[in-house]
Amino acid sequence: MVIYPTRSTAQSRADIVWEFLESRRVQRMYLDELGAVANLPVGLGLMVLTTLEGEKATSGARGLIQRAQGSRDTIDLVSTIIV
Repeated sequence: MVIYPTRSTAQSRADIVWEFLESRRVQRMYLDELGAVANLPVGLGLMVLTTLEGEKATSGARGLIQRAQGSRDTIDLVSTIIV
């Protein structure tokens, strides 16, 4: 699995890994296409949060902290990402 923030940041030289991509042994995921942080599992939401800015980042962070159910690790990760 190769994870990109957006399609525009994807590897421009796909010919280097073309064989892997064509064999379906490697798949690409674009974080901006996964949907709202609130609708994703916490782990994916944390990854998407790294790509957000401004009010979207703040709102996503608040939602993840609420869903963390007191998990200090999750709250610390959200804080680190936002800072």
